[in-house]
Amino acid sequence: MPPAPIVSVDLQGGLGNQMFQYAACHALARRTGADMRLDVSYFARSTKRRYLLDCYAVPAPISHEPSPTTHRGPARELARKVARRLGMSTDLPDGGWKVHLQQGFHFDPAFESLVPPVHLHGYFQSELYFRDVAEEIRKLFVIRVPTSPGFAARRERVAASAWPVSIHVRRGDYVSEPVTSEVHGTCDDAYYRAATSLAERLCPSPPSYFVFSDDIASARDLLRGLKDAVYLGGDVERPWEDIALMSACRGHVIANSSFSWWGAWLAQAADKWVIGPRQWFAPAYQRTISTNDILCPGWIGL
Repeated sequence: MPPAPIVSVDLQGGLGNQMFQYAACHALARRTGADMRLDVSYFARSTKRRYLLDCYAVPAPISHEPSPTTHRGPARELARKVARRLGMSTDLPDGGWKVHLQQGFHFDPAFESLVPPVHLHGYFQSELYFRDVAEEIRKLFVIRVPTSPGFAARRERVAASAWPVSIHVRRGDYVSEPVTSEVHGTCDDAYYRAATSLAERLCPSPPSYFVFSDDIASARDLLRGLKDAVYLGGDVERPWEDIALMSACRGHVIANSSFSWWGAWLAQAADKWVIGPRQWFAPAYQRTISTNDILCPGWIGL
């Protein structure tokens, strides 16, 4: 009996990455009339990450069992390497399932012609994967769990500002882990100076800056001299609250991070603007891939 029409996705990484992976899976399932399956087995192996989408109560069954594609033998992995070298598809069959392994960070038009049952492996960091169901995704990514005691006060402070602008400074493992740092790099002071200078011109009235970071001390040092800045040190165990606070702003200076990407994308102010880094990764890695599809149309790349 052939497998049921299911779109399965291997969730991994932090909250921002999980949101991209879920959104792509949701879009493909909606387009093909298939059911969804969230493979969360990665988190049983990870010492740094945990499944976080339950803060949104997304409607999809969760599986703690690895998808068949995670049990890859030497022959199967060799076939993938050969296919990649020859420029051939890496969508290899696996027990009746199709395996879609994302290559690079650009939007792959082949995604739109996938037919379930299919397993998705990748990051899918582009609105192009789910733009057809964008409003559904916005409604799903609303906090469904109780918020922390200080969240309401922080939200009111943002709402009281005439022109709240979010600034995200991503540090953490981008700095502390050599391998991660070599791939991702960080946005430097030149980027933030150019972005805040442009923000002053984009806002019709003086902006109030709300700074979000996993290292508030570094953010203060990087943005020293910035006027009317509030440093919102949120709970690292509840990252969805910072995304919600970012989305309450009207202007956005994002980092090279899926976390602040979502904070900006979920914002619904009609006159919102978004500034993001054209260089999404460290220079050496950036030269090997295309990231043209990460920033949305209308967003300003610096």
